[in-house]
Amino acid sequence: MAHAYLLTGDLEQGVSHATEFSERELNLAASDAANLTVLRYTNFTIDDVRDFAQDAYAAPTQGTRRAVILSASRLFHEAQNAMLKLFEEPPVGTTLFLVVPSEGTILPTLRSRLTPLPGTSEESGTGALFLALTQPERKKYLDKLYDRTRSDKQEEKREGRREALELAQSLTRELRKNEAFMKEGILADLVILTKILHDSSAPIKPIFEHLLLTLPASADMHR
Repeated sequence: MAHAYLLTGDLEQGVSHATEFSERELNLAASDAANLTVLRYTNFTIDDVRDFAQDAYAAPTQGTRRAVILSASRLFHEAQNAMLKLFEEPPVGTTLFLVVPSEGTILPTLRSRLTPLPGTSEESGTGALFLALTQPERKKYLDKLYDRTRSDKQEEKREGRREALELAQSLTRELRKNEAFMKEGILADLVILTKILHDSSAPIKPIFEHLLLTLPASADMHR
């Protein structure tokens, strides 16, 4: 059993999945807030890390196990970096759960310390939906997404870049499901592009153009 799990998608549904897992696998009770703690944030900042750490390091009030579920609409990068050691080595007997809207919001260094919770879905299927589109439909989708990444509104721009990163990650997972694409260069390209997209100044337009040129047609996905 892992010591730190990741759940993505609807936040309340993720909290429910984490709670059910804790009850079933850790023998904790949802009514026991001291040993099964749920923390909910809209924006999780560096200032919130101390409170989260205090909950994580608290000793069980009974038994030998505890679980802490952290749910956040947004995790600031500084906060993620500050939690690396905690998620890598939680206190003995404590299991941590991180619930976020998308894997694209997580830094690679933090993501490497997390295990997807068994029995929960991987993302929202953005990559599968995109691959099912025709080439003109893909271009239209990417054009709209590109416009969002260039918005004058910072929140809109940030969300557009997050969606672009999520798309690249989801496309990678979808192509890996098909053995025919395992040895093709597009997978290697996607790994590189995903790393680039973590940078807030990543060149979105050429990345999108590359995807349009190299991704397999929808008909090829079933070969």
